[in-house]
Amino acid sequence: MARHLIASDRTILTKKPTAATIRLSDGDGLYLLLKPNGARWWRFDYSIGGKRKTLSIGVYPDTGLKAARKEATKARELVAMGTVLVMYAKRARRWKLSGEAKLGWLRPVLLKR
Repeated sequence: MARHLIASDRTILTKKPTAATIRLSDGDGLYLLLKPNGARWWRFDYSIGGKRKTLSIGVYPDTGLKAARKEATKARELVAMGTVLVMYAKRARRWKLSGEAKLGWLRPVLLKR
């Protein structure tokens, strides 16, 4: 599947919100959700065991295009190992770990298993 379909941050900034939610795909499950109120959220879709799951990566512009792509790459690696990312994200929110919206902290957690 194609990757890096969003050319740059300028592409994101030029998209204006409409009455309906817009989905800007960057390929391989990563996309930016543009809400009618102007909010922009990075999402990553993946499937495990035939079930579709969605992980929130961050909010634009706090999480830029380059950072979102990096986090999506990490997420793809974890999914390839059979990890259910949503479970770890919920655990991070519960424990209020620093960087809870990011996936970088997951690697040490998985290596301890």
